[in-house]
Amino acid sequence: MPSNTNTAVQILMTDALNAIRPSVLIEKALGLLEPKRGKWNGRKKLTEEEAIAVMRVITSMAKRYGLKPTVALARAKTEGAAGATYKFFLTEDEMSGVAPMRARNRLNLTLKTHVESVRYLVRAAREAHHEVSYQDLLDEIGAEIPEFLEQFRAELAVDENIELAEDLQKVADWLSSPRSGVELVRFLREAYSEGLIFNPETGEMESEGDDGDTEVWNAPSIPLMIRIVGEASGEHLIFDESVEAERRVKRASRPGNRVVASAQCYLAYHVHLQAHLDSSRRAIELTFTLNPVTYVSGPITEDKNSKWLNSAKRRYQMIRGFLVPGCPRRIPGSEIQVRMSGDVTEHCTELFSDQWDRFYSEEHGWNDEGMYYGYSIPVTPENCRILLEDKNRFRLDRLFFKGISEESILPQEVELEGIKSNSLRDRFNWALYNTDKKTSLAGQLLTEAKRRCAALEAHQLRSVAGLRRRQMEFRRWMRG
Repeated sequence: MPSNTNTAVQILMTDALNAIRPSVLIEKALGLLEPKRGKWNGRKKLTEEEAIAVMRVITSMAKRYGLKPTVALARAKTEGAAGATYKFFLTEDEMSGVAPMRARNRLNLTLKTHVESVRYLVRAAREAHHEVSYQDLLDEIGAEIPEFLEQFRAELAVDENIELAEDLQKVADWLSSPRSGVELVRFLREAYSEGLIFNPETGEMESEGDDGDTEVWNAPSIPLMIRIVGEASGEHLIFDESVEAERRVKRASRPGNRVVASAQCYLAYHVHLQAHLDSSRRAIELTFTLNPVTYVSGPITEDKNSKWLNSAKRRYQMIRGFLVPGCPRRIPGSEIQVRMSGDVTEHCTELFSDQWDRFYSEEHGWNDEGMYYGYSIPVTPENCRILLEDKNRFRLDRLFFKGISEESILPQEVELEGIKSNSLRDRFNWALYNTDKKTSLAGQLLTEAKRRCAALEAHQLRSVAGLRRRQMEFRRWMRG
């Protein structure tokens, strides 16, 4: 009997691993092949045949989106010469078979280099207004190198991020069924059909109006963390009448601002976990929502006489959205403006580049409005890995020390096996695997869902009378 059970479990594990997307295997391979991760005992380089197959796919991708490989694949912003990008794609003659394939020393056998090519293609395709999925393009690359990626499949079997994503899916399944008098699926569908939106401040349902978004406001959401993704230097500006007068004489386009001090700018996301309807609109799925903000330091000056500046230099203030480089924005509640430089240091390329690429193009420049709005990413093993890495901890501590508080349902510190830890992953795991309804991740999502369901029922009861009202009260009683 034990033997049969073990065999069955092994079959299930094998089937699950075989269903993993090639893009997931590629991301895993990149992590294991990173020099800092230690020595990888398996194969590290692609074969000549694999490299050629990958380059063929990359060249086909460029053609698909009408891109010139020598430009799209150039690692610098300036147009690349054919020689600078020669190892990243195949020529027309090589693609058609007219010319013999190049020698081994003229091929790039490193997986990371070809993945970078895909990232550059995605960026160029989006600038050309194409809808492109980075993960889908990685899947195409992975389909050409199955033998190389196979060696990394077993590593995924022990990846804690896979377990984490699966257990978060269990929370979504749990919320999909009625419990504790809460029917979240019914609430979301009825609120949408009736054009109602939940107001978290009043705890009541309201008409969404012309600009409402029921899918966003009605979905239960809990705050998790602040994730710093980039930083840049900046300048504090104040309006100066003399500068403005000079500007009018010269008919310059920029307003009459004068630089008074330098500033430090942190680009960050407020990360939430949100429960909303899946594509079938019959069940719940969880996503991570990322809302962009910029943290700006108080004016920093060496002038000891400027007490009003020096007193504020240790404080940070939050501005909604990412600052557009070179465009001044007023700090809330102040007459001071801040202008961020365009030289941004990335601290999390996977999250930073996605927002940057979607709202900037060489042709049209910045989409100012787009830099205000957040977006959602699915709960996948890779996204769990990215979000729960304890990167930039010292930068977060600096923000907390200088006036910024983190809105989060996670405890500041947890005790595991008698050892205290403030690791982000440990704190998240504690909230996920905690069974207390008040402090657990699932319990707090249910509490938010309960507030919304109660608000909808109260709104509906106010809108009906007679038998219909008694029916609704009876059904609410039956739900518990």
